[in-house]
Amino acid sequence: MKRGTGLLTRLLALWLLSEQPQHGYSIRQGLSGLEMWFPIEDASIYSMLRSLQSNGLIKKLGTEKEGKRPNRTRYAITSAGRKEYQQQLRQALETLEPPDGLISLALSANTDLPETSFKEGLKARALALEVKLIVIAQQARASPSRWMVERELVMTRAELDWCNNLIAEIGENP
Repeated sequence: MKRGTGLLTRLLALWLLSEQPQHGYSIRQGLSGLEMWFPIEDASIYSMLRSLQSNGLIKKLGTEKEGKRPNRTRYAITSAGRKEYQQQLRQALETLEPPDGLISLALSANTDLPETSFKEGLKARALALEVKLIVIAQQARASPSRWMVERELVMTRAELDWCNNLIAEIGENP
């Protein structure tokens, strides 16, 4: 299975369906407020539900109609889906995520930028990381796991420290 948002959407859908049968809109609602942790496009949820159903990992329970709202298809996880979900969770714990390609490319091609522009880019990144730390702290209560928040804080602080050290190193080496 390809890593990235496809796998994340797949795991999120299976996670929420492992709790109880739901329709796409309720899954979307369940993820609202968690965008920082799980950046998923609404359309990808519905696409993933169709894919999960065609692969036998979830099953259609029926269609509901409330008032003038559109029809909503309710899904439940199958035993094969629960097994797949647990295997994917285990793999997610074991697998190191690939490095961020954009920052890696910018670091690799740093000599193609004037030093002042490179340093200003790093300063902007450091500022964005400081803002991210504030947002993490603000959204920590909405997180489904304190360990997820702790990891994100540690990783963000580490990158901020690295960024500030590199800025200082560049400043020392004219």
